[in-house]
Amino acid sequence: MLEACIYMHECGESFDDMEQSLMVAHKTFECCECGQKIKRGSQYERSKGFFLDENERIIATEIFRTCMICSSIIRDFTTDGFRLFGTLWDEMQDVYGISSPDELPEWTEEEELHWRTLKQQEAGIIPKGIEL
Repeated sequence: MLEACIYMHECGESFDDMEQSLMVAHKTFECCECGQKIKRGSQYERSKGFFLDENERIIATEIFRTCMICSSIIRDFTTDGFRLFGTLWDEMQDVYGISSPDELPEWTEEEELHWRTLKQQEAGIIPKGIEL
């Protein structure tokens, strides 16, 4: 499993607050993890980090856009949901020997359903022992 911190800026400083949402691209963006294009009309995850002053006022923000493939991998493979933005594929290479989304194995629908069921059981969404 991968270990990192989602509230981290590339310089290693933690964000004071973070806002995440699923968006539909109104123009072409680049995924902060794999560098592939997020095409107009495609869904992606937007993470917006905030730095606050001592009075809790926003003094700076940084936006990270993550394609749905990388977003899914982050949800499925991180131990605690935290990460350092822009390092997913370095960590995947170190841990699993996979250095890009192109190297991911193709799963059958049955394998995908089994994996999702296990993840939902780990999260307590469905009871253990139930197979969908």
